[in-house]
Amino acid sequence: MLWVFVNLPLPNNAHAWGAAEAALCTGGSGGSFWAMHDRLFRDQAEWVNLPDPAAAFRRYAQEAGATPAAFDACVAGDRTASLILQDVMWAAGRINGTPGFVINNGTPMVGVKDFGEWQRLLDAKLVK
Repeated sequence: MLWVFVNLPLPNNAHAWGAAEAALCTGGSGGSFWAMHDRLFRDQAEWVNLPDPAAAFRRYAQEAGATPAAFDACVAGDRTASLILQDVMWAAGRINGTPGFVINNGTPMVGVKDFGEWQRLLDAKLVK
């Protein structure tokens, strides 16, 4: 089984694109994408209403192990824009809510699900 993360910064969050960019730039700058990803979701209430969350994103990235100069260059150079846009285009016809998942590139699953529901769905897919 393969899990693939796809960026889908929703337009109703003015800073979602910047958060996606910060996570990708953290991973590409010597830090941990997943540590940054988890921090952004966990502490969303801290940054979501800031006029400009760039300083918070930079601090989170450093705490996740990113090299500050490399992170800043990645963000300033908009180096992840094409990847994020590619993800958005892929997700546009497949995901209609968050959290959203596509199982075996076909079965959509939207919303928070309990472990038992995931287990039943994935077991059924594995049998096939």
